[in-house]
Amino acid sequence: MNEIAMKPFRLKFPGELEGIFMEDYFHKSLNQLRFSIGLATLLYILFGILDALIFPEVKVQTWIIRYAVVSPVCISVIVFSYSRHFKRYMQITVFLAVITGGAGIIAMMVLVRSPINYFHFAGLLLVLMYSFTFSKLRFVYTTIAAWVIVGLYEAAALWIMRVPLQVFLNDNFFFVSANLIGMFSCYQREWYTRKEFLQNKMVKEFEEKNHLMEKEGILRDLHDGIGSIATNIGLLAELALKASSPDEIRRMLATISELSREELEEIRRYLRSLDARELSWQLLTAELGSQGRTMIEPHGVSFDISTSIEGVREQPGSLLWLNLFRIYKEGLTNIIKHSRAGAVKVSLLAGPERLELAIEDNGRGLSGEQGRGRGISHMTARAQQLGGKLTVTSGSGTTVRLALPLPVRYSLQERK
Repeated sequence: MNEIAMKPFRLKFPGELEGIFMEDYFHKSLNQLRFSIGLATLLYILFGILDALIFPEVKVQTWIIRYAVVSPVCISVIVFSYSRHFKRYMQITVFLAVITGGAGIIAMMVLVRSPINYFHFAGLLLVLMYSFTFSKLRFVYTTIAAWVIVGLYEAAALWIMRVPLQVFLNDNFFFVSANLIGMFSCYQREWYTRKEFLQNKMVKEFEEKNHLMEKEGILRDLHDGIGSIATNIGLLAELALKASSPDEIRRMLATISELSREELEEIRRYLRSLDARELSWQLLTAELGSQGRTMIEPHGVSFDISTSIEGVREQPGSLLWLNLFRIYKEGLTNIIKHSRAGAVKVSLLAGPERLELAIEDNGRGLSGEQGRGRGISHMTARAQQLGGKLTVTSGSGTTVRLALPLPVRYSLQERK
């Protein structure tokens, strides 16, 4: 996608994407640009000391170029950078400042008129290096500015300074080589800057879709979980009002009480899953153990859980938390209803790239109808929503195994 969405030579995105990139690039570059121009201006000013020491006969003229022309231009760019119009003219403004700096050094070379001027020759190389590395100019602007500076030098060397051919060829060898190396470096830097921008944009869009899915999933689970329990409580309360037998009323009230406790537990779990500050793997494993013992042990079935959390890079999100508990609870419910097991073993293994949850019992196994029931299909759908896979094996007992990639890669298909 990165290569398709970007014009390779011009380094430009199609349509509105280019404007979005330039907005992002401007805000990320502004402070660095101000610092780099300020540093370049300071160095340009300080090199005036060497002008006085090395070329005292033209000191005044070189200082006029440094302090009355180039430095004010650079300072004006810094001041202009605080204007609301600077974003629109940033590239062309810096482009002109770079050319001004290079032209200033060439003008000083003309003033000195030395056939071999290593001092200003090195200064011109510094300007080229600055334009390719610190100027924050895009590749196209940087390339044009650098070759304009080299062209100005060649014109001055041939027609004004009358530089000897050997010196001219030597200087051009270094200038052309510096430009080619700088172009390659600048191109690669902008290419990867744009590539990173695209990747970040894709990640952000993906996270927004995940957030929307998470919100919809929570609302759906609220409806299916707490909403379903509340509906049952309401129906039982209406039946209790119409019942005439005290024993029947007591049974209904006992059921209502049990459903109320279950609803409070569901509400507590939802509230915890919504508070990202509380979510952790340690808390998740503790919750798995607590719920497993609460559900399994009252039926005279032994319960054991083992966990291993090593090298996981991020804490569990709310969508992972909710769906994992739904799968877990459904698996335990199936054991209670159908397995006639005497023991249940649960294991949770989480590492840098993978999570595995296994629920094993030593019961009679699943019949054909149970293996195709709604409970298994619901668990499978939730596993797919998390980007994972659920497998159920049955023989002398049943094993439900959930495998997920970490970090979780949510399926973009809506769960039925």
